Amino acid sequence: MILPLCVAAFLVLPNGDGGHKDRKLDFSGVGALTVGLVLFVYSISDASTAGKLSLKSNAATIDFDFLEGWNKPQIIVTLIFSVVLISAFFFIETKVQDPAVPPRIWFMPNVALFFLYILTIHWFLYVSELQLVEIFEDLFGWSALNASLHCIPLGIASGTASFFCARYGSLVPRRLILAGSQVLMGIAVLLFALADSPDKYWSHTFLGMVFGLVGVGAGYWAVNVALMASAPKGEEGVFGALINTGLQLGATIGLAGTFLIYTTSTRYKADVF
Repeated sequence: MILPLCVAAFLVLPNGDGGHKDRKLDFSGVGALTVGLVLFVYSISDASTAGKLSLKSNAATIDFDFLEGWNKPQIIVTLIFSVVLISAFFFIETKVQDPAVPPRIWFMPNVALFFLYILTIHWFLYVSELQLVEIFEDLFGWSALNASLHCIPLGIASGTASFFCARYGSLVPRRLILAGSQVLMGIAVLLFALADSPDKYWSHTFLGMVFGLVGVGAGYWAVNVALMASAPKGEEGVFGALINTGLQLGATIGLAGTFLIYTTSTRYKADVF
């Protein structure tokens, strides 16, 4: 559905480039980055499902050859191509007339650090949403509806944090909010790791959702304000695109890496138990 809207926007919306009519879209750079990320996610996801699982004479002894999947030629070639294309994106940005992400931006104060911070926001958010549902259904044995109802605190906690930060965030040092967000997400990860049974939902999983999503809401607000405040006049659009790129990149890498760990661990448990 998004493609027709993109075409319509390109044809209908007025030119808002401030008179720079010769400015061109960076198709080569954006294309290289997009394909590179797709190949990267594919290689990690496919490798995690290709590991060799085998039983020994003792039924309780199981070997999982984690490297088996990574030895496959299609995985190695795909991963190499993904790294080459992602690297090519940064090279292309130094050569094209109108780069999507001008290289000089990375050398502005705190921009690279804020970009790394942005990666963690959607990494935690998307992994929490998807993996908690998997855990509720596969490990706890809950129905899809029951699992969904138990995920409601995710939206409430994040929305509440965003609302209060928008109203009162200026009264708190931004640096404190940024650091506190990471601490809250770290606490949530520990609580999730210890929630190994349904009876620990309220004591661990629920608290983890509250702490983690309050951290997500607060951190998302703070890093957006901080990064946009450092944007030079006339480059707000580039910085906004940088924020969205970081969010999507964090979700992509986070989901791929977590899927690798989750698939490996659940396959091992399924055979043991």
